[in-house]
Formats: sequence, structure tokens, C-alpha cells
Amino acid sequence: MREPVASWADFSNVTWPVFLNVSTTFTFDAINSCALGVPLNLIIVYLSFISAKVDGDFKYFLGNLAVADLGFCFGNVYNWAQHFYFVKKEIPSNVITCRLQGSFGYGFGFATALALPLLPLNRYCVIVLKSKWFTKSHTFLLCLIPYILGFIGEIYDLFFAQSITFYPRCGFHVYTQFIPEFLIVPIAAGYTAAIYCNFKVHKIVATHMRASRRSARGSNHVVCERSVLKASIYQACIPLIFIFPITVYLTSTIFLGWAATEFVLISIGPYHLTVDDVGFGMMMFQPTATALVTLLIVKPYKDAAESYINTVKKWLGFSVIAKSNNGTGTVHDTGLTVDML
Repeated sequence: MREPVASWADFSNVTWPVFLNVSTTFTFDAINSCALGVPLNLIIVYLSFISAKVDGDFKYFLGNLAVADLGFCFGNVYNWAQHFYFVKKEIPSNVITCRLQGSFGYGFGFATALALPLLPLNRYCVIVLKSKWFTKSHTFLLCLIPYILGFIGEIYDLFFAQSITFYPRCGFHVYTQFIPEFLIVPIAAGYTAAIYCNFKVHKIVATHMRASRRSARGSNHVVCERSVLKASIYQACIPLIFIFPITVYLTSTIFLGWAATEFVLISIGPYHLTVDDVGFGMMMFQPTATALVTLLIVKPYKDAAESYINTVKKWLGFSVIAKSNNGTGTVHDTGLTVDML
């Protein structure tokens, strides 16, 4: 377990220059997460909450995930902006500003990880349990939970923490023992539940996929639900690729007492590439990856995106081949309903 290096009283009046060696890293993080992450997730937010081209309660959970991803992108931009503002104005850092610098990124990062399992939970309750609990008000309250859990540790640290620890990217900051390490518990529980929910939903969807081939309408609904299930499974795998490696690394260094150690992979003059840089660099691509899964796999979103692309093509004077409506081309899908099952 990571041990505090000092108390708040010891650092109440201590300042130090901003670390210049992480300027390139912060810039890369902001570009990596925002270049495609922001426009793609804005499209999903528009299709989920504003446009009428996507129907079904699943859209609120995909839209909520996009909002969390946009928050994560904002956190990276804020991290970069505060760093360069302090550099330009020659403002020294302290334990509060150092903690605040990464608070938005970590808070929204945890919120994103906690928002991912909500879609499998929703499909399990609607399709397997045939629940009608997911009204708009209930869905809104459920979507708030990831943000509450994601920011509870950040807010507590900023206002109530009494211990100090060292963070290689900005220096010393306030820290509450146990909170960062054990936020992984609800995330692990959520992903375990997501695997179980996806498995149960897959059995029912596969059964109806075989039985509904004779019905164009039924097949259309099942195809939509199958695409949502595929997206849910793929999105659940994204953290394993982009977040799990850095999480395991950081957790290991914390419990082994190596949190202040940098493991350098490549050194070129004053610049060096560390394990932290590679891990966080992969993590920054998550908003883009989750958005691409939604837009390329979930059928209503894919159809809506193609519709807008065709509109732009027509406006630019290009010819567009109309897509025949053979029972699988409609955009207005609600998925498997309680009555159908």
C-alpha cells in the first residue's frame, strides 16, 4: 500500500516550479484523446439526445457513455491548459494545484469505466427480466451514479485530505489513503456483472435470431438488438486493451511502494519515454475507440450516420445509391421489446 510521505501541515506553505519535462506528454495526451474523440462523441450525443433518428432506451446509456468520454477529453485539455498557463506565468505548483490538475481527467476516467457496464445491465433487465423499470427519470438517476462514484474521491481529496504523496507528473499533492486503490472494486464488480448480463442476453438474442428469420419485422428488431449486444461486448473489451495495462502497472507500483519511481524505456538527450507515458497514451485513445464501436456496430447509429453522410454527399453533388428497406434498413429501431419476448 502506498504510504503518505508527509502531512498537509508539512506542505501547507511549500511550492516548487512546474515540471517542464512533461509538457510534451500533456500535449500528446490532449491531442490523442480529443482529435477524434471529441467530434465522434459529439455525434453520438446528438443522435442520442437530440435527433429523432435513433429510438430505444439503450440510446441513453450510449449517450451517457459519450458524455463521460467528452468529460475525459475535457480533463486532458484542462490538464494541458493548467500546465502551460503555470509555465507561461511562472506560477509555482503546490499540493492543491497539483491535485486539481489531474482531478477532471481521473474523475471522468472513473466515470467512463463505471458507465460502460450500464448498457449490459439495461439489456439484461429489459430482455431477460422483462423489466419496465427503465423510465426516463430512472435512467437519468442511474446514469448519474458513475459520475458520483468517479468524483467522490477527487472532491474528498481536495477539501478533506490530510496526507501528501508524490506524483511524477506534477509533484506532491494531497491524498487520502485507500480511496484511489479501492475505487477499482465497484469497477471490477460492474464488469463482472456486464459479462454475466451479456451472456444471458446473447442466449435469448441468438434464439430469437433463429426463430425470427420468417418475420421481416421481428428479424429487424433482433438484428438491432444483436448489434447493441455486439457493441456492448466490444466496449467492455476496450478497457482491457487501453486501461487495464496502466491500471495493473500503477496498482502494482502503489502496493509495492514504487509509486514515485519512473521506469524509462527510451532516453534521447533530456527526453525519455517511460512506462507511464505508454500506458497513459493508450488510455487516451479510449474515447475514440468507444465512439467508433457505437457508430460502426450499433445498427441505428450506423444507419443514422450513413443517412447524414448521404445528405452531405447529395449537397456536394455526388450521386447516392438509395438503400432498400428490406426489413433491416430502418433507422427507427427499439430493439427486442418485452411484448415480443
